[in-house]
Amino acid sequence: MTRVALLAALAFLAGSAPNAVSPSAQRAEKVQGAAQPGPRSQPALLFHDRLRKLVLLDGTYSAVRPEHSEIWIWDGRAWALIPSTGPTGRYASAAVYDSRRDRIVSFSGRVGRDERITPDTWEWDGQSWTEMRDTSAGARDHHMMAYDAARGRTVMYGGGPFPRRPGPWATDTWEWDGTAWRQVGTSGPLGRVATMVYDAARRQVVMFGGVGAPVGDRREQPNYGDTWSWDGASWRKLSDAGPSPRDRHAMAFDSRAGVVLLYGGETRSQQFDDMWKWDGRRWSRIALTGATPGKRSLHAMAYDPVRDRTVLFGGNNDGRVVSDTWEWDGRRWTRAN
Repeated sequence: MTRVALLAALAFLAGSAPNAVSPSAQRAEKVQGAAQPGPRSQPALLFHDRLRKLVLLDGTYSAVRPEHSEIWIWDGRAWALIPSTGPTGRYASAAVYDSRRDRIVSFSGRVGRDERITPDTWEWDGQSWTEMRDTSAGARDHHMMAYDAARGRTVMYGGGPFPRRPGPWATDTWEWDGTAWRQVGTSGPLGRVATMVYDAARRQVVMFGGVGAPVGDRREQPNYGDTWSWDGASWRKLSDAGPSPRDRHAMAFDSRAGVVLLYGGETRSQQFDDMWKWDGRRWSRIALTGATPGKRSLHAMAYDPVRDRTVLFGGNNDGRVVSDTWEWDGRRWTRAN
C-alpha cells in the first residue's frame, strides 16, 4: 500500500482527513515500512464497535528499547497505522473499549527508559486522545482491566502499586465511569498479575490464574490456577480446576460460542502452547490440530464479532519477541500475516 493510499484509509477509519503524519507514524514508516506492527510484548488488543475492527496499542520490545505508542487497526486482511498523538508509549498498562461511550480507555503503566509509573487515564474517541483529570486510582503497573458492558463500567483490579512496597500485591478493585475512578472493593483474589475478561453471556468479569508477589528468602513467586468472577459488587471464586497454574496468558470472550478462550502463558520454568475454553461452570481443553501460534506468553488476544474470529498478536514465542498475527475460527488456527 502506498503512503497516500494508507493515509486515505486512515482518514476513513478515523472519520476525518489527516493533516499531517505524526512523529510516531513517521517512526513506524521508517522502522516498519508502515506494513504491520513491529515485534512487541504486553500490547493491548480490543474490538472497536464503531470502526468494526480490532485496535492494537502499546507494548514493548525489550527492557532497553522504548515502548511503542502507535495505534494500529486490523481488518482481517492487513494492518493499518493511524497517525495520532496522545499518551507516551507504555507497557504493563491496560486498555479497554467502552462501548457505551465509544471510547478506548487506557490507564497507567510503565513509561520511558527509566520505566516510571504514572497515574494517568487517557481516552481515545477514534480521532484524538484526551487526558482525564482524575488520578485517584494511583500509579500502578501490571494491573488488569475489563469493560463491563451490562453496567457501563471499566473494571480495574490489583497490579503493582507505585512506589514499590514489600508484602502482598494490591487487591483493590476500582471502576471508571468516564469521569472518575471509584474504589468498589478491597478484597478478593490474592494479589497477583493475571488476566481478566468480560463474559457477556454471564454478565460478569472473569479472572484466571496469575503470579503473586515474591515471598520468602528466595523471593519465589507463586503461580495460581484459580478462576474468579466480579459481578459489580463482590469477587467470587468459581473454580480451582482447569488449566495448570500460570501467568502471562491471554483470554478473549467468543460471543458466538458464548465461552471465554484462553491461550498459552508461562511459569518460571515452562511456556505453554495449550488452549482452553470456559463455559461458566468448567474449563475444557481444546484439542488443537495443524499449525498453531506455538508456545506463547505476553501476547494479546481479542474476539472480532464481525468476522467471528479470535485474533492473537505478538508476545514472546519460545524466547523471541514476535509480530505475527493468528486467527482462530472455532476449529483451527491460521497465520494471517
